[in-house]
Amino acid sequence: MNPVSFADALRGAMDGLTQEQLEEQSGVSQAMISKYLRGVAKPRLDQLEALERALPRLRDLRHAAA
Repeated sequence: MNPVSFADALRGAMDGLTQEQLEEQSGVSQAMISKYLRGVAKPRLDQLEALERALPRLRDLRHAAA
């Protein structure tokens, strides 16, 4: 089984949410979310925790890939 990239896990966890909606729910800027989705940046721990609070499925997807 191929490991899931953070970008793929985030995309899957967003499940129809827009980047702007995720920004509102997580407090992480849309610009940073865009960078994560393009795979050009990875979140700091505080940003990762905020994204996981907004998208509980993200934690499951990340741990399934580990």
